[in-house]
Formats: sequence, C-alpha cells, structure tokens
Amino acid sequence: MVKPFSIGSRLLNNRYLPHVAYWTFIVVFFGLFWGSAEGKYSVLIGSELVLLPGKMAAVYLCIYWLVPTFLLKRRYIELVLLSLLSLIILGIFQRILVYYILIPWNKVYDLTLPLFDKFQIMHLMVDINTVVVIPLGVTLVKVWYKKQQEAQALEREKLEAELKFLKNQIQPHFLFNTLNNLYGLILKKSPQAEDVVLKLADLMRYMLYETNANTVPLEKEVFNTRSYIELEKVRYGNRVEVCFDVYGIVNGWEIAPMLLLPFVENSFKHGVSASLERAWIRVELTVEEKQLTFKVENSVPAGSANTDFEVPSGIGLENVRRRLEILYPNGHKLTVVSKGGVYRCELMVFRNLA
Repeated sequence: MVKPFSIGSRLLNNRYLPHVAYWTFIVVFFGLFWGSAEGKYSVLIGSELVLLPGKMAAVYLCIYWLVPTFLLKRRYIELVLLSLLSLIILGIFQRILVYYILIPWNKVYDLTLPLFDKFQIMHLMVDINTVVVIPLGVTLVKVWYKKQQEAQALEREKLEAELKFLKNQIQPHFLFNTLNNLYGLILKKSPQAEDVVLKLADLMRYMLYETNANTVPLEKEVFNTRSYIELEKVRYGNRVEVCFDVYGIVNGWEIAPMLLLPFVENSFKHGVSASLERAWIRVELTVEEKQLTFKVENSVPAGSANTDFEVPSGIGLENVRRRLEILYPNGHKLTVVSKGGVYRCELMVFRNLA
C-alpha cells in the first residue's frame, strides 16, 4: 500500500506540477475575471482554453529560448528584435483563433472587425504579455539565485584551496633536526630516544591526518603544541627555558588546526636558533567563555635587527594573517610587537555563542 506521505512527496517533487498549476490558474482566473464582466463564465473559460496554446508558446519560447540564448549572453539587440517578432507572430496567431473559432462559437467578440485588425492584435499581444511576466520573473530569480550559488561555491572552493595551500606551507622545519637529534640519542642509547619517537609520531600523525577538518578540539591543539615544545627542548637542551601555562577550561572550544603552532615555531626560530646565549620563551593560553587569548613571548638575541615574523622554510606573518582573515573574519585580533629585547605575538579569537 502506497503511503499518502509518499504520494505527497512525489507530487511536490514533480517538475510538471508547477506548470499545470500555473496554467490552471491562468484559465480559471481570466475566465472568471472576464466572465464577471460579461456574465458568461463558461464561455470565457472556454475562450481561455482556446487561446491557451498561444500563451503557452509565448511563455516557453521566452524562458527556454530567449532568456538563455540571448538575455543571459547579453545579446540584447537580438533579444529585443526576436521578442518583438515573436510577440507579433503570436498576436496574429491568437487573432486567427479568435476570428475563426471564438467569434463563430460564442458571439461575444465583435463580428464587424476585420481579421487583421491592428488594435485587436495589439490587445492580444498585451494579453500574452500578462501571462509571460510571472514565469519570466521566476526564471530570472532562479537564474540569479543559481549564479549566486555558483559564485559562493567558487569563492568557497577558492578559499578552501587557499587554506589548503596555507596549511601545506606549515612544514615543520624542525623535523630533520629532530631526526638528527633522535639518531644521536639512539647512538648514545639515551632513554630519551623512545619518548622522542613517540612524541614525534603523535605530532606527525596530527599534522598529516587530523588537520584536514575545519576545526579540531582545542585540547588537541594544546597537546600537540606541548609535544612540539618538548621536541624542541630536546634539540636545544639547556640553551632555552620554556614556560607554557594554560588558564581556563579548554574543553568545549573548537579551533582551526595548526593555528597556534606557527607562533611557537617562530619563537624558536628567531628567539633560540639565532641566539648564542641562553634564551627564553613564554607561552600563555587563556580560555574564557567567549574569547581565547594566545600569547607567545621570546627573548631577542642581542644586537639582532630581525623583527620580521617571516620564517624562510615555514609560515610568515602575512600567511598567518591571511589564514585568520579567511577562518575568523571579524572574529580575531592579532598583535605583533618587538620592544625592549622581547618579541611578543598575541592572538585573540572570539567565539559567537548566539
């Protein structure tokens, strides 16, 4: 047994149903409208049925030929000329139907006017236009909506491609150094080797497989940032002092993957690798209900004039800013300052709970 709901769904999804409903409405509406003036409803509804093929030809000619072939391709002169020619031909066709079918049948129309009376033809042309307006408007709205959807889809694809490119630029330049350090630890049979392997495996797994999603839980980003710091501490040893503090509850927050790590990576690149003395890095994450603040500070090597965030083999400040603009438009604030021997990056991300 076919369920009523199934029948209703089929009817709603039927592409021909709107056409049937529209032409039924046209026949009934104009039949009743003109019939109320003449007092002959059945006669006028019958007249509308006789004139219906010409009106249908005008509508479908317009929406399936003139609009896609000329209007959408901006061939306006041809559109105007062909529209006028089609309207005149259909007006004459309607006049022939009136003269040879409707006049002998219902006696409502004026019998004294000639077949090709220009005013009668113009009247029928106007009558045709009245039924073309609604389908034409619907078609133009559909075309506009489709173009908007295509434009938005194209923009999304462009942004996704750009984000993928930006994300792929986050190549951990520390990897080779970490592998070299790991090799040295293995030769020395150091107990640190096993821990380094595990941390490196977890970090690479996160970078390769878990960052394809638009967002990841904040706790994962924090965990892998800590893993990165631990690997760099193995690399630099006593040359660097790192402090990473987290304030607030990270559970429940989602963030774009690999958003925090570049700031820490940059601090090691410019604050530690370029320094011959003991360096320091302070990382602070504060999580509130509607705001996340991530602050990274590092010492600047004495006499260094390099205050640029650019990392030759990694991701630069402009890269980070562009990614933030795409991911958090009007929802972030980034401040980069180098002053008094301290380089500081502060990122604020705002969450809309509405």
